[in-house]
Amino acid sequence: MSDNPYASPTTAPSIPAAAGTMRIRRIGVLQLAKIMAITYALISAIVVVPMMLFLMLAGSSNSGAGVGILGLLFAPILYGIAGFIGGAVGAFVYNIVAGWVGGMEIELVKA
Repeated sequence: MSDNPYASPTTAPSIPAAAGTMRIRRIGVLQLAKIMAITYALISAIVVVPMMLFLMLAGSSNSGAGVGILGLLFAPILYGIAGFIGGAVGAFVYNIVAGWVGGMEIELVKA
């Protein structure tokens, strides 16, 4: 091994395989908020938008098609905003509660 502490290692350090019970002590608030925003927007685009299209086509022509089209455009955006806010609040509350009780335990096994 080299005496230079800044030299690159010749082999990667071995990382023990994660197995057993682990605890989630903290969740990144912004990271979870982003994940939830994208998830909610995608679910809205996959489920809500086709459902709204079907309801617009099945309804009468006097039922306000303009409002339905605006709903089609804004549903994924609104669901994304709701997911972001819900994810941020959920992670924030989890972090407080996890500080009190120690966090959620998960069991990992080596694949």
